[in-house]
Amino acid sequence: MKRLIYLSKARPSLRDDALYDMLAAARDHNRDASITGLLIHQEQLCLQVIEGDEAAVRDCYARIRRDWRHENCQVIFHDDVPGRMFTGWPLAYRAGRDLERGQVRQLADIVECATRLAAKPTDSDRWAMDVYLRALIDSFSALTVQ
Repeated sequence: MKRLIYLSKARPSLRDDALYDMLAAARDHNRDASITGLLIHQEQLCLQVIEGDEAAVRDCYARIRRDWRHENCQVIFHDDVPGRMFTGWPLAYRAGRDLERGQVRQLADIVECATRLAAKPTDSDRWAMDVYLRALIDSFSALTVQ
């Protein structure tokens, strides 16, 4: 089981109706590919978690990188994991306005750390990124499929 987490910047032209169309199409595709995950969209920032078998995760991320609605994609985590965090969710979604205060802070910490990692990676920044990502993902552990 692979998990890939990336950050990207949504194009300014991405409106809510186009976003909701994209979510519907992504959920259909993810169901077919046995992919689960989470998309957070706050202002122009996107953070997405993609879980599934290696080929499906790789293909999904390649498709996202080609999508005109994203730019500056940066993988911040990609590794084997023992299981899914978002079982039953072909693509859970949270808009920035729906995030709790702590989640907003965690997201800001992740972005800041990703900037440092892109410029000059250090072991302490890699450790910090791991801590920030665990905290953010764990904060969504109460999500259940209804």
